[in-house]
Amino acid sequence: MRRELLAGLELGSTKISCVIGTLGRDGKLSALGAAAVAHHGVRQGQVSDLASLVGSIEEAVRGAESKAGTDIQQAFVSVSHPAIRSLRSRGVLTLAERAATIRHREIQRVTEQAELRAISLDHELLHAIPLGFTIDDQEGVDNPAGLLGTKLAVEMHLVTLPQSLAQNVVKAISQAGVDVERLVYTGCATVLVTLTEEERQLGALLMDIGGSTTDVVVTERGRVTFVETLPWGGERLTDAVIRQLKVSAERAEQLKRTFQWSSRSKAAEVIRQELSAMVSTIAETLRTAGVTDAHLVQAVVAGRSALLDGLVEHWQEALQVPIRIGHSHDARLIINGETGLAVITGLGLLEYGKRFRLGRLPLHLPATSLWGRLRFKAQEVFQEYF
Repeated sequence: MRRELLAGLELGSTKISCVIGTLGRDGKLSALGAAAVAHHGVRQGQVSDLASLVGSIEEAVRGAESKAGTDIQQAFVSVSHPAIRSLRSRGVLTLAERAATIRHREIQRVTEQAELRAISLDHELLHAIPLGFTIDDQEGVDNPAGLLGTKLAVEMHLVTLPQSLAQNVVKAISQAGVDVERLVYTGCATVLVTLTEEERQLGALLMDIGGSTTDVVVTERGRVTFVETLPWGGERLTDAVIRQLKVSAERAEQLKRTFQWSSRSKAAEVIRQELSAMVSTIAETLRTAGVTDAHLVQAVVAGRSALLDGLVEHWQEALQVPIRIGHSHDARLIINGETGLAVITGLGLLEYGKRFRLGRLPLHLPATSLWGRLRFKAQEVFQEYF
């Protein structure tokens, strides 16, 4: 296999990061260069200032290209927004009266059926992840290809996003001179470098704290089983200090950077209260999704807010799960210092891109066309009433 160039581009709430790497003949990744640029063109995952965003993307890409010594034409791009949906859907396909061999086209048909039943007309599919197949009454089948059965069913986890959001992101990146190879949910990229394969298999949790959003991701049996984007991030702490202490944004940021959990200052009290409220919301989100500490062996918290004094220890106590800061576990993808934390999702996008190129993702379906979904919905209505 020839040496391939890969790029990851994260459109965060307060920063744009770009990471460039190579996929070697041995199937291993190496990071060549990375850059992160502060910006204000995205708010809670939504494009709020197109011109500003395009300029920041260009700056981040140029910075990464300069460090990597090469130019890029396309990138895997991460997206995060509270309107992104995490759905469960089931597809069922009758094969024959007598047991028949299950082929890839039957797998495609049953997974597509599950997709079409769940996606609304104004959303696009980001990820289609099979959680398990059932052949007749035999559950827990990971890959039914080549097996015999009369009926095939699949339980799918679908991650979707509003079409307008996808279109605006693609437009901004295209205007910056980069083609979008694939849109990826931010958390689905970050878990690939912050959690080991064993942890993802046994059950793990990612809490990725951005500027104005926080991604919550749960994995089991090596696959992402739940995602939720909460509409707040590290800026919540700064805003709380500004409101309650009546100080400037610059002063509030300084107080946040020097925060000590044991401090008795008014600023420390405000930040502690907000951090406790944040982890309570995460715990409630997990309970609502049916996820308990029994499902999890490890959790990681990513983003610069993860470095706040006492956060890991107190969130670990609140969630009753071992927690560590989310660094890359792949030695070839380690970037030291604060830049490493700032580009962790970009590193995850390189890993995602590698698996995409090598065909090692659980399942990838192209987003079904609007016409296809309209036709399927019409068939459902006809069958229900006629």
